[in-house]
Amino acid sequence: MKTYILSIILLIIGSSAACQSTTSANKKSTKKTSTLDSPALKAHNIGYAYGVTVAQQIFPNPLLVMTEEEQDIDAFIQGFKEGIKGNEETSFAARSVLKNRFGNTVPSTTKQEAKKIAYNLGINAISGLSTLVTIPADAINLEAMKTGFKEAEAGKAKMDSIEVDVILNTFREPYQSVIEAKRKERIAAQQKIQDQQLLHATPPPNPNIAAGKAFLATNAKKEGVVTLASGLQYKIIREGTGIQPTIDDRVKTHYHGTTIDGKVFDSSVERGEPATFGVRQVIQGWQEGIPLMKEGAKYILYIPQKLAYGMQSPSADIPAGSTLIFEVELIEVNPKQ
Repeated sequence: MKTYILSIILLIIGSSAACQSTTSANKKSTKKTSTLDSPALKAHNIGYAYGVTVAQQIFPNPLLVMTEEEQDIDAFIQGFKEGIKGNEETSFAARSVLKNRFGNTVPSTTKQEAKKIAYNLGINAISGLSTLVTIPADAINLEAMKTGFKEAEAGKAKMDSIEVDVILNTFREPYQSVIEAKRKERIAAQQKIQDQQLLHATPPPNPNIAAGKAFLATNAKKEGVVTLASGLQYKIIREGTGIQPTIDDRVKTHYHGTTIDGKVFDSSVERGEPATFGVRQVIQGWQEGIPLMKEGAKYILYIPQKLAYGMQSPSADIPAGSTLIFEVELIEVNPKQ
């Protein structure tokens, strides 16, 4: 699942959502936010908050598995500065570099390669926003970003996670209407292109889709397998007794992911480290399957390609049109506050 969690991580940091959590910051914060009164102080606090996030969430993220040399804050900030410009070609190139690095899970072997990874992470951390809206060059204090990183890395951050959330959410809030309008424009444009392509070309049949349908048809007849209206199938290995999550919650899981021919494409069990993520952040099959479980439960999810990646191939181990199988243990639920 690292390969498909990777796509989520890139999406998150690409939209700068990895640098913030909207769950309960506005409700819970009891800190004073009057420090955001002047443009200079706003820029300082925004930069500092980003720096704290890099130190606490991006560089140490167990799903990225970065080397020490790749955790280069100076290179990251250089990339962030470039990413603020909002150049779409630069953003696309950065995503390609990161997909190649983390999709193949091959660490950098030289200092130059490591700096390149940090630089492109910096671009990607802001370009999801900057390619949609114009961010003033002085809106984020990059020196404060480095200070925030260094102090958080040393365990001396002057902001807690709630303050960081409030500051970054406040920073993004004025842009939301523009982002939503452009998102709709892009969806409409993409749909128009897809419609035109469908009119002029019929794609050849994908053997993975046929194989997946045959597998699910046979699997549906097996004892203990439940088939839902969406096509998702599951089998209960062990019932849980704890909290049952909703799609808005965060969960900690152990999982073992394979294709229908038994090939393992990712496994937190094999890595020996559970994964934590928001239920909304994962593929549709998980979004539907996880809320069926309670803490302590272990299920097998049989996910049709349409509820997984469809005709996309997130990695060489997951071909387009693949039906996926996950053995999932729900360890902990962190409800939305």
